[in-house]
Amino acid sequence: GNTEDLISILSQVLDAGSQQSNEEQFPLHATEYYKLAKSSGDYLNRIQSVGYLIDYYGYMQNPDSTIHYMNEGFQIKDSVENRVSKLRYLSFLRNCFNAANNDKTGRISGQINSFNSDGMQFEDPTIKRLYEELEYLKDFDLSKLDATQVNEYPFVYANVWEGKNLLREYWDGHALQANEFEGMYNFFSQLKSKHQEWGWINSIWYIDRRIKEIEKYSMDPEYFGFGFTY
Repeated sequence: GNTEDLISILSQVLDAGSQQSNEEQFPLHATEYYKLAKSSGDYLNRIQSVGYLIDYYGYMQNPDSTIHYMNEGFQIKDSVENRVSKLRYLSFLRNCFNAANNDKTGRISGQINSFNSDGMQFEDPTIKRLYEELEYLKDFDLSKLDATQVNEYPFVYANVWEGKNLLREYWDGHALQANEFEGMYNFFSQLKSKHQEWGWINSIWYIDRRIKEIEKYSMDPEYFGFGFTY
């Protein structure tokens, strides 16, 4: 019907645009997309719309709205995982991680950092839930994801993989190992059909980034466990 068509159009518009380049229209489209998806009971588009709003309000350094939409996503976790996929919920958590990591107001990042460094209790229950959900992303065994979903949406998977590994580095001090990097490189380089070209491009990007990471630590006296064979 008309609602489904409009949801599809808004999804494509938001996917093609960016909150940085269109600060006036982006939140209007994202909010309308969210309202339509919520009223239609469409959990895929609902969790995606929440992700767009978190991206926008995180970029605008509006922590109250960011936290509000994070909580909206947390409330539908079970429905998204059971009716859509775990991959899509983890992708939403990557949006949350990006917003928290780029929070310059301290409203979100401050409470997380205080808990990690000093064990101070959370003042805001949603930020406590955020911390728990980011731990869920950090510790999730990605090999247990539905292989069909991973193959259909390889770049969503790659985004989740990268978020998980950044959290492991930041919170656990675990540097990405050579075999972990090689696994992702092989994943990209072996993509077929419509994903093949962008798979090759992403392989080159990952190699370039890996070289720069290793160069950054090359003069450091402490060994971080890096390995590289390309």
